Amino acid sequence: MILILVSSIFDFSFQNKFLFKISVFFKENWQKITQNKAFLAITLLFFSVAISFFWSDDTVYWSERLRIRLPFLVLPMAFAWLPKMERKNYFFCFYFLLLLLSIITIGVLINYALDFAHINETLLHGKNIPVPMNHIRFSLLLAFSIINGIILYHTNFYFKYKWEQKLILFCTIFLFIGIHILTVRSGLACLYIAIAILGLRYIILSKRYILLGALFGFLFMIPCFAYYFIPSVQNKVDYGLYDLEQFRAGKGSNYSDSERIGSIMAGLKVGNDNPILGCGYGDLNKEVNIAYREVFPQEKEPKIPHNQYVMIYAGLGIIGLCLFFYTIFYPIFYQRNYKESIFLGLNVILICSFLTEATLETQAGVALYCLFLCMGISVEKTEDKEL
Repeated sequence: MILILVSSIFDFSFQNKFLFKISVFFKENWQKITQNKAFLAITLLFFSVAISFFWSDDTVYWSERLRIRLPFLVLPMAFAWLPKMERKNYFFCFYFLLLLLSIITIGVLINYALDFAHINETLLHGKNIPVPMNHIRFSLLLAFSIINGIILYHTNFYFKYKWEQKLILFCTIFLFIGIHILTVRSGLACLYIAIAILGLRYIILSKRYILLGALFGFLFMIPCFAYYFIPSVQNKVDYGLYDLEQFRAGKGSNYSDSERIGSIMAGLKVGNDNPILGCGYGDLNKEVNIAYREVFPQEKEPKIPHNQYVMIYAGLGIIGLCLFFYTIFYPIFYQRNYKESIFLGLNVILICSFLTEATLETQAGVALYCLFLCMGISVEKTEDKEL
């Protein structure tokens, strides 16, 4: 992201003579930002947190939240100043991501196979199959790449050789199997919702309504098949049901799902106590911790709300939540960007992830959302329907 910003600010040219200019000093570059209102909308994710400074007492925590949101300010400017992205290069980025994640997933599954019994046992205690980064962010990347793989194969994309289409199909199927073995429920839920929405869109556009039954049959049968034939899926589901029972019995303070529910309850309490403007993003951590202690008094490490919408509501109130909904949906409908299947798939996956995670409160989550969002807005448009 830093290199993208640098390449947009400093313009080097070696044609005829050496030219060097700094984009921020040219009026026309600032006009480019205002010409694309989707880029302007994205910056609101930064400014909405910035303005809460005026009703936040803890400026240290406020500045930390603002620093994490900084890409929402600088990346829209960078992509506005850069030339539009060629469609082939845009597709190649996701082709490369598909190959990269396939290689990484091979390593993850080998590691899982080498310690199969022990890792399966840990799944019964709320742990996860080890992956190179946060397991939720990794599963979202897998879900996004699977959707991209389907679209790349459907559009007959290949970079150099025709046989690459078979490679794309193989990697897509492999990652689809892999994400079920890893059994990160957030990623799986987002994947299935994205498949359902994009599948319905394809059926409506192509008027192949006979495929509707096949789509919903697929979405129902695969999870059932996975539960009975993949041990990690069965263990994860059984643990989730046990965790829910513990929460209902008031004994969930040491269980992951109960912690999630408790953190959301705490966030809702903070939001309800400050419904208009919230408690301020700077005071969010302190106020949520106090409310969390009321749910789990014995818990040593209070959690921030595991729901981005609740997080916004608690920190910025109803006004901030309405602004947040406007910000995340505006780029989808601006210039009919929803016609781009990859762009639509990204937004469906990330917007769904906001229900179970505070995705935009981590650097990895912000990078995943902001980078791919700006790429999708910047890519050259086409009238062709991809999926």
